[in-house]
Amino acid sequence: MWLRLYTNMLNDPKVQLLAPEDFKGWINLLCLAKENGGLIPPLEDAAFYLRMSDAEAKRLVEELTNQGLLDQTEDGRLEPHNWNKWQTRTCDLLRGDWATIRLEVLERDNWLCRYCGAAANAVDHIIARTRGGTNDMENLVAACKPCNSRKRDRTPEEAGMSLIC
Repeated sequence: MWLRLYTNMLNDPKVQLLAPEDFKGWINLLCLAKENGGLIPPLEDAAFYLRMSDAEAKRLVEELTNQGLLDQTEDGRLEPHNWNKWQTRTCDLLRGDWATIRLEVLERDNWLCRYCGAAANAVDHIIARTRGGTNDMENLVAACKPCNSRKRDRTPEEAGMSLIC
């Protein structure tokens, strides 16, 4: 399984003010949560996986909870804050969740523009939605902003562009 980690944590003071060992522990707990259905495993198990004592794991969990990075569920277990917002499932792709689809396209295309090969930071519809194009993966490619702006709602051929395979 894989874990989605978003770059907005770079500007999140709750994360950036963590001590280095707590940051490492938080990342490792996120990985454990991904393997445990979105929940932090029992403290003894978490301590084992984090290679720390029960007391160290308890201190870490308390610190992350105090910082608002872990939330308590209704049944008293712990989960990472906003877990369900950031960890989307494959079925969400089928519902048309644009953020998920966009990330899938960028990852599929290795974050490289399929028109010029530069670093991609946008997703382009090969056939524009205004012209009947869909959000199907076959109709989407990673694009840099200049290429995406240049193509607009035209086909690649109309814009004098071609796709790099």
